[in-house]
Amino acid sequence: MEMYSEVIKVYKKGTTKDLTGLVVGRLRVVSFNSVRNDGKKNRFYWNCICSCGKEVVVRSANLTGTRTKTISCGCYNKERTKEANRGNKYGRREWEPIFVLDFCLIPLSNCDACAIIDRVEYEKVKNYSWYKSRRGYVVSNKVPLHRLIMNPSKREDVDHINHDLLLNTKDNLRVCSHSENCKNRSNSIGVHYLKRNQKWTAYVHDKQRIYLGLFDTEQEAFESRKKAEDEIYGEYSYDKSMGRR
Repeated sequence: MEMYSEVIKVYKKGTTKDLTGLVVGRLRVVSFNSVRNDGKKNRFYWNCICSCGKEVVVRSANLTGTRTKTISCGCYNKERTKEANRGNKYGRREWEPIFVLDFCLIPLSNCDACAIIDRVEYEKVKNYSWYKSRRGYVVSNKVPLHRLIMNPSKREDVDHINHDLLLNTKDNLRVCSHSENCKNRSNSIGVHYLKRNQKWTAYVHDKQRIYLGLFDTEQEAFESRKKAEDEIYGEYSYDKSMGRR
């Protein structure tokens, strides 16, 4: 380790002990690689060989740290993923459907909830593993369940009529344009207070913002907004959409 010893003489700060021979998981440290400075401190890198035979360069902190450790060249995670997905021709985890009357309940892989679809749609969705996304939609490998069921064109949206993103039956879904989809939002939007006028104002969007005037109370502005929604948005207004269920 003459090279490593010479490096230590130059870099006094951010030094690390000699890791040659250290075994971490499937990795064995064989020699010192280099020192790299990220502008804050010196970081030491080591040549390692995995039990599968592949050589990799790993940072000291990833070999000796208490939080995150590198234990292989990547083969370990690949094996775990392959094992988890075993048994399905699409490489996806299998799940058992729950049939109730004319509906099918889909257990979601990342939570205790179930998505609901029409029983006749089971064949279309059975080869996917479904989970709940951060936005609340039911998806599988970036394929949204509601779009798979309704099969819209790329320029069309699929609207959840009653806003329940887990309810993906055809009577709760409708294909629409993006602007029509935006209309089915909470009708508390579009009402706010103007300090300058000391009045409440309301507006709706229909290709452009339409102002509905100034009002003495929030309730008056809210009622005006609801009335305008029903007239302008029709079946896509929030209240009419919620009333369909």
